[in-house]
Amino acid sequence: MLRKVIYGKDRIRYSTFDAPAGSVDVLRLAYAPARVAAGGKTLARRSDLAAIGYAVESLEGGDFIVSIRHDGSTDVEVSGRDPQTMIDDRQIEFDEHWRVSTAPNDYGGSSRLASQAGASLSYAFTGNQVRLVGRVSPSGGMADVYMDGVRQLVPIDCYGDLPLFQQILYYKNGLSNSPHTIRIVLRGEHDPLSKGNEVYVDAVQYSAAHGESGWGEGGGPADAQRMIFGYSKRSDYADSKGNAWRPGTEFIARTGALTDSVAKTWWTMRQAVFVGGTSDPELYRYGVHAADFTINVTVGPGSYHVILKFAETQYSGPNQRGITVFVNDEKMVEDFDVAATAGGAQKAVDLVYNNIQPRNGVIAIRLVGDKVNGCPREAIVQALEVGPGMASGGAIPKAMHASGAADTAH
Repeated sequence: MLRKVIYGKDRIRYSTFDAPAGSVDVLRLAYAPARVAAGGKTLARRSDLAAIGYAVESLEGGDFIVSIRHDGSTDVEVSGRDPQTMIDDRQIEFDEHWRVSTAPNDYGGSSRLASQAGASLSYAFTGNQVRLVGRVSPSGGMADVYMDGVRQLVPIDCYGDLPLFQQILYYKNGLSNSPHTIRIVLRGEHDPLSKGNEVYVDAVQYSAAHGESGWGEGGGPADAQRMIFGYSKRSDYADSKGNAWRPGTEFIARTGALTDSVAKTWWTMRQAVFVGGTSDPELYRYGVHAADFTINVTVGPGSYHVILKFAETQYSGPNQRGITVFVNDEKMVEDFDVAATAGGAQKAVDLVYNNIQPRNGVIAIRLVGDKVNGCPREAIVQALEVGPGMASGGAIPKAMHASGAADTAH
């Protein structure tokens, strides 16, 4: 499990909570590493990982899969010739509300700091992807992101329990390989746990590189992928149609520094014995829960369907949980009420989305918990299927309203 990570030009550094013998980290990079080190010692490149070292697999799309075994050493550094360009804060156009903040752990030794609502910066670049690098801290604030003048759905949030440097505050892939402008405007707002509105910007990364088959695409599976979240058994579950469902372990959720993300987001115990409306209740008995989490599913080129499986197992009825669902950054439904749509608690309901095109070989499903009468509630999901072609069925989602009325979402 990762403790922290720093994404720099030509170098990635990360640390883990532990490094038990035989465990392997897997990274997908845009370049083949020239050197991999653990605990300050260079690791040997190997054809297999029967011993400490690293292995590299080339993908058709131009990326590389790097597998690293580092028994007993929790600090890892991967370096190589990165195709991206790194622009220091000194080369970015800031308005008068920003000031210089020096720190040895910043890229180039400094960042720019602002906290006033309306403070802004902009940078013009040519490429197909861009990343904003900065700090997170206990006094971190929020900012809106504009790409080519269009405000993005997700803001920057610089809050973190512990100060961290050279963090990816925002990224955008899949852009046309042409000129673009990224602009940041501070909200003057912060997370309820934060002590301030501070936004630190350290650098901008961008790249126009692409693989022979299109950047990042070509190496993913094209058949159906099915997963149950929170399901901790070591064997797949076979449903009533004979389909295999794997334990869903790979998703992203911010749970805070030095926390156990499994304990905080997995329902590993059955949350309901009886689940109505389905011939496969086992698919709906577990699940994952968090205020905001993203599931990235790697796929090959093509058109896919996404099936999200839900059951309300924590609340007794409608208007107690709302969920907003994004697929590849497109909002599919807002304030989705699981219980209202299913016709009650502990009843199965599926949402189906068709004609989903991957971006850079990935279909990203993001679920965000909405507020109920001003109180934050977590998003949930029990199971997920991503597969080629069209899928039938799926419910018409009903929206949760704080007033207590649940209507069909539009």
